[in-house]
Amino acid sequence: INTINQPQSPSNKDEITNPFATSTATVIKNEIIQKEESTEGNDDSRLGENSLLDFGDVTEGDLDDSSTSNTLSRLSSNAMTTEDKDTEIRTLKSENKKLSDVVKEYKILLTMYRSAPKETRDKANLMTSEKKLRQELDETRNELKKVQNYAKTLRKKCNEDEVQNKMRSFQETIR
Repeated sequence: INTINQPQSPSNKDEITNPFATSTATVIKNEIIQKEESTEGNDDSRLGENSLLDFGDVTEGDLDDSSTSNTLSRLSSNAMTTEDKDTEIRTLKSENKKLSDVVKEYKILLTMYRSAPKETRDKANLMTSEKKLRQELDETRNELKKVQNYAKTLRKKCNEDEVQNKMRSFQETIR
């Protein structure tokens, strides 16, 4: 893990995988990795270095100081009051905390799943597929009930129409 004071060597992992990585992005990424290692301990040591999470659209360029300054200037240029900004910051922080908790839970589940024997994993797969099938069965039963109710209402309408037609025909014959 690189720190700010250490010179970057050509054997650095970030420079090998991404030759266009900036030094600030490398330092930020390494600090994030260092924080993850300190909070999680050695639980993920057997998963290897390739087990880092993929954050999709977030690139190393998004972590630059220029992009954060652009975001800050955009926030300050808006006509929002400080209270609105504070509430938005609080909501974003709470969402960030929730999502990080979810990520931690998924990491724990993944390590538990990988450490479980094959029989247990197969059983877990069967249980999840059974749960999905039960949900689909319930959904199709509900749809069947809806269709049956609709058919009943159509039959009632048809019967009412037939009765009204017969009444009209009897009234015409009476006149």
